[in-house]
Amino acid sequence: KTFCILMIVIIICLCCAMLTACNGEGKDTYVELSFKESVDGYLVNGAQGEGNTILIPETHNGKPVYGVTLGWLGDCPNLKKIVIPSTVNSVLIKHSSKNVTIEIAEGNSNFKVENNCLIRSKFGGQYLVAAFGKDVVIPEGVTRVEEIVFSSASEVESVVIPGSMEEIEKGVFKDCKNLKSVTIKEGVEIIGKYAFSRCTQLERVSIPSSVIE
Repeated sequence: KTFCILMIVIIICLCCAMLTACNGEGKDTYVELSFKESVDGYLVNGAQGEGNTILIPETHNGKPVYGVTLGWLGDCPNLKKIVIPSTVNSVLIKHSSKNVTIEIAEGNSNFKVENNCLIRSKFGGQYLVAAFGKDVVIPEGVTRVEEIVFSSASEVESVVIPGSMEEIEKGVFKDCKNLKSVTIKEGVEIIGKYAFSRCTQLERVSIPSSVIE
């Protein structure tokens, strides 16, 4: 009888532990951010920790947070989500193979998300400022890729480049050590020098007839 009671207690404890874990699953936990001050406010320039969410605040120390520049995200091993507030008008994030959801606050018309890519409207064009996943399909309509996104990005394995990017700029995919496949869509006219320099694993590049240089 004592043994049976003990087993019941153990089962109840196990069930409670599992229920607690399930209730905690999916909840946002936050990584630690670092900031750089300027006359315009603050720039987020670092993120690290075990949390699953990078939550960019609207203000820091009473000043607006206007931008985000993040390099390697390896210091955020559990990252699942990035939240961008309405105050931010500039974002640059190096590519990561992580499956990350990007949420943009209502009222921030500077950015849109498509194909796990963050796109910024700037100077009359559409700029790719962040991309996630090993296989990247840059959305049609993007006119330029910011260099920080893919330069020395070791986790990208394939890229599809849309025809809306008339020019693949110099060095934009350089040192992508594990890049194996590049598909360039009809409409691209110029492939800049060293665009794929030192991509040592590159096996396949599809070049359309529209390329003239």
